[in-house]
Amino acid sequence: MGILWEFLSEKVLSNPSKLLADGNGTITYKELHENVMLLSRKLKRHCKYAILCESELYAATAILACFASGAVAVPMSVRYGGQHKKSIVESIKISWLISDEGIKRIDEDAEEADDLSDTAVIMCTSGTTGKPKGVKLSEENILSNLTSIQDYFKLTDTDRILILRSLFHISALTGEFLTALSAGADICFFGNSFLPIVAAKTVVDNDITVLCATPTLLNQLCSIFSRTNKQIPLRKVVVSGECLTRAVADRMISTLPEAELLNVYGLTEASPRVSALLPEDFEKYPESVGKPIKNVEVKIVDGELCVRGKNVMQGYYLNPEATKKKIIDGWLHTGDVAELKDGFLYIKGRLDDMIIRAGVNIYPQEIENVLLRSPGIREALALEKDGRILVKLVGTISKKEALTICQKELPTYAIPEQIEFVESLPKTATGKLVRHD
Repeated sequence: MGILWEFLSEKVLSNPSKLLADGNGTITYKELHENVMLLSRKLKRHCKYAILCESELYAATAILACFASGAVAVPMSVRYGGQHKKSIVESIKISWLISDEGIKRIDEDAEEADDLSDTAVIMCTSGTTGKPKGVKLSEENILSNLTSIQDYFKLTDTDRILILRSLFHISALTGEFLTALSAGADICFFGNSFLPIVAAKTVVDNDITVLCATPTLLNQLCSIFSRTNKQIPLRKVVVSGECLTRAVADRMISTLPEAELLNVYGLTEASPRVSALLPEDFEKYPESVGKPIKNVEVKIVDGELCVRGKNVMQGYYLNPEATKKKIIDGWLHTGDVAELKDGFLYIKGRLDDMIIRAGVNIYPQEIENVLLRSPGIREALALEKDGRILVKLVGTISKKEALTICQKELPTYAIPEQIEFVESLPKTATGKLVRHD
């Protein structure tokens, strides 16, 4: 038994009657522990197991069973296309699969080509093109981040958390599931499809007190909550995954006046949490992702945010060159452009999303944030297309009004040449905007 499962097992056994549920049923913490131990006895130490389950409850059991047995969990999503699943299996060299039906050998010839003796999870990066990168996280990586999240999140055994995102997202795994489990909270998995109206109803009908989601999803949920006559039970709401705008933050504050609001930042390679904006600072600095959490250091090098701590990954599986580029002298180079103001961290955008015009760096999020301040614009996405800046908008104002906002608020070089209004913007399975044309 490793240090991670030893820690979690003690927490689970100390809250035997607490509940976990998904669309397939409900079990107690005691039953979860029994199921985990039963499955763990069938797993091989240091072997990689792809976890591909329709049931989030069974996926959670399988991941914990890997922790208990010393096997390596490789969480995957049923939403992945067939080619992407195949690409992960081949690049990570997976030989075993855990599904709702049980354990299956999928590659008789796969052999370990890297030392996995200290690896608990391999989280595959989310891109759907090219070769996936497997982020190796150790028990210490996850446990260090978990205890740091507990330090500011402060969940208790009286909480009921609704987990909207699937566990193949490290944010949902460490930041929500494992944190809630260690606090003894009741846990409700939403499932594999997302409809905001159903999520809002689930929150109200199940007396959910804790919710974590992207700004895009929370904006939609607040719109629904504002039209109901029922009391909203939420007492803690955490924003992550995208840059939060003042407009969405103000909507959250007005719609959820009784809830503690947090804005957090992280990435898979950091297990994931790096920083957190706490409730006492949310109203004043909502566009900031706060300050580094306990046991995490940050610095900015040439505009790029770098992170150091026990939460930083071991490296990319079978990809030493990518690891060397990502971790330099012990510092994880995030690829995010950031700045520090009065000790508060602000994320401006991704280096690889940056648009360069006449030698000037333009970050799409800066254009989007300006437009999203208008109450007539619900969603915005800026990108470069054929050397021109294109902005796609969802809203009720005219193109002329949108352009006027840009001309008034943006520097000349950042004003878009083309504005399109669309019915909706493409989103990932977790509601995050897809940043490509």
